[in-house]
Amino acid sequence: MLGRRRTPDKNNVRQSRLPEKRTANKEFFSYHASRQPALGGTAQTRQPREKLATVSKIRLRHLPTIIAFIALITSLFYMTTLGSDVRIQSATTSKLLRDQSVYQIASAEILSSSVLNKNKVTIDTTKFEESMTQRFPELVSVSMTLPIVGHKPIVSLNADKPVLYIASQRGVFIVNKNGKALAKVSETEKGQGLDLPTLQDDANLPIELGKGVLSTQDVTFITTLVSQLNEKKVTISSLTLPPLAAELQVRPEGLKYYVRFSLLTNPRIAAGQYLATKKKLEVEKVTPKEYIDARVEEKIFFK
Repeated sequence: MLGRRRTPDKNNVRQSRLPEKRTANKEFFSYHASRQPALGGTAQTRQPREKLATVSKIRLRHLPTIIAFIALITSLFYMTTLGSDVRIQSATTSKLLRDQSVYQIASAEILSSSVLNKNKVTIDTTKFEESMTQRFPELVSVSMTLPIVGHKPIVSLNADKPVLYIASQRGVFIVNKNGKALAKVSETEKGQGLDLPTLQDDANLPIELGKGVLSTQDVTFITTLVSQLNEKKVTISSLTLPPLAAELQVRPEGLKYYVRFSLLTNPRIAAGQYLATKKKLEVEKVTPKEYIDARVEEKIFFK
């Protein structure tokens, strides 16, 4: 027994080999698990590629819509842009005192002063209109119309009506019916040669454009008196505003004397008194050497 070699048991042999088989299977599984995927890839690797392909297809499908939308936005933006050049038109029968090019240049300067004026949506038309009336006192109102399709605004100018020239040491000014100085004749292209009476200012009144020089009553008296005398064929050589308060001196053409009127009286009554006195003196062949005083109603003096 001691010298014999022990024969190994079959069961023991099988049991000892089992772990080797498990190890082999594990190594086989690990081998296949670590292998590189085939060209087609697994489901997990194919999903991102499929998603990318789907997104690309969607983008390509909506590309024309996106392009059309961008083109629409660009067109709308272009349609709302404004240029600095404007079209000037007169809104009333009163003639503009300046050439239209002067108003066009001023409009372009105002529009170019702000980037907001370059677009129909952001432009402040009220501010533009106020700027124009401040720059040109002869304008009663300014109205800007924005075109629907074009880029050239239309500016309508409502000009005040001049009724009188007033000549002073500072130059000749155009005055409206309310006594406001509208413009200086030397600075206007169409302010000269108007059929207006000229008042010589010897009282040295302060004159400032856009502000009153005379009262409305003074202007009404002067223009009414001139009209009354013209109807009776009395041509006026000169109208003078002397330093004396509320006095107007009128010199008839061809006569040696002048007539003194008060701006505080009724111009029709004053004109009637003078015309009656003039007729009476001509009948009596009496000619005043210096003046006829018609400042007091119902009383006439001459010298």
